[in-house]
Amino acid sequence: MSSPTVSIDELIDRQDVRRTLLWVLVWAGAAMIADGYDLLSIAFVGPPIMKEWGLTNQDFATVLIVSAAAAMLGGAACGYLADRIGRKPAIVVGTLILGLSTLGSVFATNLGELIVWRAIASFGIGTVPPVAIVVVNEFAPQRLRATIVAALYLGTTIGVLLAGLVARSLVPEHGWQIMFLIGGIAPLIVCVGLLCFLQESPRFLATRRPDSLALMRIAQRLAPHASFAPGTRFLTAIAISARGVPLALLFKDGRWATTVLFWVGYFASGLTLYTMLNWSPIILKTLGLSAGDAAVVAAWASVTGWLGGVIITRLMDRFGLRAMILPPLIGIPLIAGLGYLAGAPEASIVVVSLLGGMAFSGGQAGMHATGALIYPTAVRANGVGLGLLVTRFAGVVAPKITGILFTSDRAVTLVLWAAALPLLIVSACYIGLARLNTRATLT
Repeated sequence: MSSPTVSIDELIDRQDVRRTLLWVLVWAGAAMIADGYDLLSIAFVGPPIMKEWGLTNQDFATVLIVSAAAAMLGGAACGYLADRIGRKPAIVVGTLILGLSTLGSVFATNLGELIVWRAIASFGIGTVPPVAIVVVNEFAPQRLRATIVAALYLGTTIGVLLAGLVARSLVPEHGWQIMFLIGGIAPLIVCVGLLCFLQESPRFLATRRPDSLALMRIAQRLAPHASFAPGTRFLTAIAISARGVPLALLFKDGRWATTVLFWVGYFASGLTLYTMLNWSPIILKTLGLSAGDAAVVAAWASVTGWLGGVIITRLMDRFGLRAMILPPLIGIPLIAGLGYLAGAPEASIVVVSLLGGMAFSGGQAGMHATGALIYPTAVRANGVGLGLLVTRFAGVVAPKITGILFTSDRAVTLVLWAAALPLLIVSACYIGLARLNTRATLT
């Protein structure tokens, strides 16, 4: 007699999110807090390190380029592993690497040592977001999948904000090393919590071990009043097989156009994101803010960015990918206009910075949600991970461009225009993605 079967997708859609999804979100969010803190810690301590070691903007750009390249590799490796050994082991390992290497940065005494430690730390930074996005998405009911990504990115926002506050309140007294000391200890604590409390993705288990006891326990938490017979197989609706070359799977069954547009949009969005994240403290200081105020404003821009992400992803849940067409266009005048505010009242600089953060950082949350929405379970971690790899590659390119522009006259204005214009490409890509998604839905 065949074993009974149950749709894990239906159990997820009918769950009480307070019992299951919320707990997963807490621990994945904790990993994102640690990731967000370490992501911008180098940007916030850039000015004091440059002053202490006598570095130029071009020297600092080298640190950012190597870090972005390492994060790109981390995202690719983690996405590959997460689709094979599981979401939980991948995020645990990434968080462990992040914590240990950030502690190592405390002991850097020159540019070469700092580059090595930040490269290893950035490899860990690259691993956390794609797996965290996937694991919460695969626990989320259909009606909340885009919104839950914005909720998850509150962790990144909190991490960036904490980094800005530490840069302002502790770094002047204790030195830049305190930034990395805190940034190393926190991920190690989170790593222990992930290992003990984070559950594996039920949809991943359904593709690998549909009759496992681990999946049975998760199903029982999703539906506490249901009764499942021994040997029950929990199935998920998967459009493709998980077997095959991971990269090739993203282009099969008519997905090539979607993947190309997604990657181009992700790359263009990344040019804007990494220029603003890495250089905002220096740009704001050049416009007239103190170093401490510049760090805090840059950190609070991540908060407004998260709010923008909440709005955008809620609209995506309602209107689909069309909701991502307008936000990038709104960001262009806000980002480029900031370059003309040198000597303006500080309040004007702060307001424009915060609104710009809402547009470009909120739009990036929409990009993350897109990756989780357009790919099926079997290749979702690879799809999101490789998408983040593309945007991390933009993080390699952006500092090179910025380093060149900082040597020219009217450097800040040119840098901000270079950050703003790629958003035109993002909007154009979403016009195409929205059309492809509508066509796929109709068929």
